Amino acid sequence: MVMRVRGRGRSAVVGVVAIAVAVAVVAAIWVSGRDEDRARVVDGPAPPGWLRLAYGDVQVSVPDDWDRRSTGDCVSEAEHWGPPTQAGCGHRRGVHFVVDLDTFDPASEPGVVTRGLDAEDPSWHGYVRLGDVVVSVSDADRAVVRRVLRSVSIEGFQPI
Repeated sequence: MVMRVRGRGRSAVVGVVAIAVAVAVVAAIWVSGRDEDRARVVDGPAPPGWLRLAYGDVQVSVPDDWDRRSTGDCVSEAEHWGPPTQAGCGHRRGVHFVVDLDTFDPASEPGVVTRGLDAEDPSWHGYVRLGDVVVSVSDADRAVVRRVLRSVSIEGFQPI
């Protein structure tokens, strides 16, 4: 048995379908836009045991055991990739992609690797800035920080 919708009923059905399609399109655009705010693994020059990440146009190589870390409950919600043993906020090892440059307060010049400022932070730190993105790196191993910083690039330009 086929039900036929006539008159006002047909208009209501068409209206509901149009609204549902519009909501789906807006949701798809919002979700795809949010993906641009996240780093992703890409093909690119990375030594064995390392992987290449892209955050917008900025690319960086990191140890292959680093993964995306949750920043939802942190003061800074900068995209963070780090060792799987990292939990919580504060002094976190790994790489951070900072786009809120008003809140970024460096303790040194770009490209300089420095030791943590106190006993609570025994890591090495460094950063570089490419356009509107700061790539900030922290790790217990100074060589890892230097290697990550040297790998940061955008198409055709490497700051270190």
